[in-house]
Amino acid sequence: TIHQLQLEAIKRYSSGFSFQIEYSWNRSLDNTPVVGFGQDPYNHSLDRGNSDQVRRHIFSAAYTYELPFGAGKPFLNSSSLNRVVGGWQVAGITYLRTGQPFSVGFSASQAGWIANRADVTKVGNLSRDERNINRWFDASGYSIPAPFTFGNSARNHLFGPGDIVFDVSLLKDTPIT
Repeated sequence: TIHQLQLEAIKRYSSGFSFQIEYSWNRSLDNTPVVGFGQDPYNHSLDRGNSDQVRRHIFSAAYTYELPFGAGKPFLNSSSLNRVVGGWQVAGITYLRTGQPFSVGFSASQAGWIANRADVTKVGNLSRDERNINRWFDASGYSIPAPFTFGNSARNHLFGPGDIVFDVSLLKDTPIT
């Protein structure tokens, strides 16, 4: 099951400025892991959960701005200064994304035990202020299930930390002839 909303705004090049902004909200549920196998090979409905690697919110922006200096521009437009101050652009791409879904798993300690998800023993109360890269969720709310049983936690029911990426560049366009 896939639900998605996509929004886009584009400003074509005018007054030295252009941008393209996109936002996507995604909700995807399935019962098939991308890598590996389901927890119970005889009951695939137990693996219904958030799809692997699908982020809930994604925002991206690409932008370019020609600096207003040099020939044909409002400032410092003398021909003698054009080679130095003209032709400069600032450009960039920015991404803001929520984290990917994941399951709380464990390594089975006995040969032949194929379970891979933990049991939920209590709902942890880890506030946003307490979260950090080393403690993203309350691990005390999970335990290893009894040997040769399947864990009761849902597949991909937690989301990892998101990321913010800024790529900025300064460009110079200089005509050779």
